[in-house]
Amino acid sequence: MDYNIITKSELKEWSEVDPEYKLIVLDAIRSDKNLDIENSDMDHAKFLSYCLLKKSKSQVKIFTGNLKETFYSDDKIFGAFEAAVNRGVSIKIITSENPEPSKILKLYKKNKENLKLFKLRNKSATSNHFMLVDDSSYRLEAPHTEEEIKKNKVRGVVNFNDSSLAKKISLFFDRTLSSNAEMIEIK
Repeated sequence: MDYNIITKSELKEWSEVDPEYKLIVLDAIRSDKNLDIENSDMDHAKFLSYCLLKKSKSQVKIFTGNLKETFYSDDKIFGAFEAAVNRGVSIKIITSENPEPSKILKLYKKNKENLKLFKLRNKSATSNHFMLVDDSSYRLEAPHTEEEIKKNKVRGVVNFNDSSLAKKISLFFDRTLSSNAEMIEIK
């Protein structure tokens, strides 16, 4: 594993995230700890998603609402997405709603080989959103409303080395993809 997935200069770009929190996250990545790390605001969510994307080697699976533009078009998040796609990482995204216009949709138009977008045919029984990386690392969000997003009150947990739960999340994703999702066509 590449333990230097995030450089010091990249860390400085995350000035909105508490330095102690960043150290806890980086220590968990570097030591392959099976450690649940809570996150409670959008800055944490973005930083953790960035770390997961930087850590990805072969695949990323995302289950989300609508590819919220304010999250997925963030320059740092998008840069990590684009870099993962360019490294050949397979990224599959299932949305429960029509995706918002975002940089991710533009990237999808250019690279449908490594980036695949799907939409649920029928609303899922789960409202938990997640990002799963290489069947070992994940970020899970608690169910939330649009109002909670506006108030920056979305809670979640990340773990960089829990293959047991990650495999269950992967199985859920794969079953949902095969039974209740269709590819999104964008021209």
